[in-house]
Amino acid sequence: MGVAIAGAVIAGVGLIASIEGQAAQARHNNAMRINNWVQGESEKAINNGKEEYMAVYNEMQQAERNRAINLGAYQWGYEQRNRLQEDHNFATKQMSLAANVVMGSNVATQSARGVSGSGTAKRQRMSNLLNLQQNLGQANQNLSRSIKDTRTQESNMRSSMGKDVFRPNIQGPSARPEMEDDSGIMGMLMPF
Repeated sequence: MGVAIAGAVIAGVGLIASIEGQAAQARHNNAMRINNWVQGESEKAINNGKEEYMAVYNEMQQAERNRAINLGAYQWGYEQRNRLQEDHNFATKQMSLAANVVMGSNVATQSARGVSGSGTAKRQRMSNLLNLQQNLGQANQNLSRSIKDTRTQESNMRSSMGKDVFRPNIQGPSARPEMEDDSGIMGMLMPF
């Protein structure tokens, strides 16, 4: 009977050693799972940071490009409108001078012929004034049309501005790893 008790004791010690060995292996496996999980989450955090940085960087680059396009379009339009206005002012001044020359020469011609006070002279002056008014009106219409075309071209230049939305590709957290039971013999003796 002593041998049986000794065998039972040895078997019990072997069982306890086996259970504790399995618990130690479970603790090791759990530690490896936690380490791998923490490493994976750390890599995700680094990658998420890179993604957010690149999204902000790309938005800033687009904003700079858009600002340059907008400024260039504005400057071009401003210069074009000023040039058109200067051309218009020059043309209307030339028309007025030409009309004054024509009216002056008509007055001189009519005076030489002795028709200065007649209805013909008045009609001629009125015709010259109406022609001047019509020419100035056409010049004003041309200026308005040209300014409108310039604004359209300026708007078309702005249409090349970027409207992209940069969204970072953020990776969410992973679930915690499932742990093995590592309580060993103590878990068997005190299950609560």
